[in-house]
Amino acid sequence: MNTIEQRQIEKIDIVVIGAGISGLVATAYLAKNKRNARLYEKNQSLGGLVGTFERQGFYFDHGARAFENSGILFPMLKNLNISFDYVKNPVKLGIGTDFVDVTTKDSLESYQNLLIKYFPEEKKAIEQIIKEIDHITKLIEVVYEIDNPLFYEGRYKMNYLLKTLLPWLKRFKNAQKESKSYLVSVIDYLYKYTSNQALIDIITQHFFEESSAYFTLSYFGLYKDYLYPKKGTKTLAQVLKDAILKNDGEITTNKTVVNINPIAKLVTFKDGSEVTYNQLIWASDQYTLYQLIENYPRKDFKVQKELLSNSHTNESIFTLSLGLNLNKELFEGTFGCHAFYTPSTLGLKSMTSWKDAKDLDLWVKKYLNLTTYEVSIPVLRDASLAPENQTGVIISTLFDYDLTKHYADNGELIRLKTLMTNEILKVMNEYLKLDLTSYIKVIDIATPLTIESFNSSYKGSITGWALSNQKMPVYTELKDIRKSVLTKIKDIYQCGQWAFAPAGVPTAILTGKLVADQVLKKKGVKR
Repeated sequence: MNTIEQRQIEKIDIVVIGAGISGLVATAYLAKNKRNARLYEKNQSLGGLVGTFERQGFYFDHGARAFENSGILFPMLKNLNISFDYVKNPVKLGIGTDFVDVTTKDSLESYQNLLIKYFPEEKKAIEQIIKEIDHITKLIEVVYEIDNPLFYEGRYKMNYLLKTLLPWLKRFKNAQKESKSYLVSVIDYLYKYTSNQALIDIITQHFFEESSAYFTLSYFGLYKDYLYPKKGTKTLAQVLKDAILKNDGEITTNKTVVNINPIAKLVTFKDGSEVTYNQLIWASDQYTLYQLIENYPRKDFKVQKELLSNSHTNESIFTLSLGLNLNKELFEGTFGCHAFYTPSTLGLKSMTSWKDAKDLDLWVKKYLNLTTYEVSIPVLRDASLAPENQTGVIISTLFDYDLTKHYADNGELIRLKTLMTNEILKVMNEYLKLDLTSYIKVIDIATPLTIESFNSSYKGSITGWALSNQKMPVYTELKDIRKSVLTKIKDIYQCGQWAFAPAGVPTAILTGKLVADQVLKKKGVKR
């Protein structure tokens, strides 16, 4: 066998694996600093879980349906000297046949009244819960009230230090200290105010299982800051790609990694090609990284690999994208451009586990009548995203990967897709008082297995590791986020939704920036 030297393998200074938002951000910062970095992506398209696809003139977003700044998005764009046009993305919350807008601070009162309408016997508890939501919202607003200081470039100017950073740090530390009392399961936290499980479900079930009270309840403040890029969410990936190429960075698509040898610093791809690296940034599924590496001698690597194998992920989602021969005005007066809709007040906790169900099909149907749906309508933000007088509608809900896999292993995945599609349409038809089926021009169905296949995301997870793990495989507190980009493997770093929990687009951006800083620091580049 030829040695690496004899095979004349190409050497890249910094190899980045995974062109999701985090990998794109990391590569953009490296390219800006004129480092020899190359980004590899298994798919033809870039963006990972953030993207937009087209079917017969209808445009549908996959992954994130909208963005929030969170003191992170805009500073990153400014650092990289890029921008995109966007519009406000008003969110609605719906129960049964009623919706409220979540667009201002006063919207909490409307949400309170909505809950009281459906749970009048819980009026006092609801008022207390809304007060807590309002308080948590104020805490999270402190975190995001200035541009995240980690995006400040160069030495701090005295005026910024004295008038902005130091006063904010005092408020931030106080807010973080106070927020610790909310770092418990949101369900357990709400039990302090009510024992009505259905009410708790309606407030929380569109979030991932065991999310903290701080994370879950703070979203009622974040909704009002949602924004939507013109041309769809893929625009973010596009401007990052442009920033990379403008600064002579490299991007190579359709390259799937099958092995990493950290001793030889060698990456092997599915097509048989190889590259060596000085530093490697893994911007993909953390579980897969540790599976691709064999016989690495460090004990802490083996411990982490075992921990990852025994850890569980957040839920995945089922998504139904419909191109409808219906005018967008119909939806403007119902769901609006972006809504979270719960058709029933019974709540998902009224159900037993699918593993105990005697009739799985019946269980799935019941689940789809009790769950909460995220409904997104791109053409209501940008008229170019659907043919004239027609509407694209994206309907998604949390759904279990293992249940989907159970159907697939029994050769019944197509039947599951059909069953779920028909039941979701039935739910939507009942609310809209019309038969959507007769207006369908385009239909696209994505299951947790679709996400796993397309994005190489372990168990189809869209936000990484679940916070309910007894021992977390990643850091979970903001004070530790700088350390989140380190791994147990020499000269290999990580970023993205699998590097920190809880995760989302802001986490992907921030860890992408931090991992670039870490590599540049090792290269002796002053930040």
